[in-house]
Parts: sequence; C-alpha cells; structure tokens
Amino acid sequence: SWIDSELGFSRIDYYGGAAKTVQRKGKGTQDFGANYKIVPVSNEAVLNKLTCFEVDGSKDALMDIQHSLPDI
Repeated sequence: SWIDSELGFSRIDYYGGAAKTVQRKGKGTQDFGANYKIVPVSNEAVLNKLTCFEVDGSKDALMDIQHSLPDI
C-alpha cells in the first residue's frame, strides 16, 4: 500500500497487484474526491481486460484517503 496524506492520495494493491484501489481526497468546495477500482474483467469478448471503475464523492459523501494500518 501507498499513501500521501499531503497530496491526498492512497493506493492499495490486492491479489499480488491484480486488483488495485486508488483513493483521491477532495481539495475544495467543488471537489469531493473519488475512489477508483482497477480490476481485470472477462466476458464473451475479452479476457482479463483491465477496467477502471470510478465512484465520485459528493457533498454528503466526501471521499478520503484509505489507511491500511491502524492509527494507534
């Protein structure tokens, strides 16, 4: 995992890097951040095509960086 709290980004890799999540913290009143999930997707036409899914934050659901270790 990787985190930059000053820039507001974090990343966690799963399954040896096959799946990744990236979190981007919002920077102001109009930027609420976003979460990204990059995973291989297979269907009838493609096999293990890397695909990015994005979930944008909102005024009521702000996105934040994700810590992989507890803050004790």
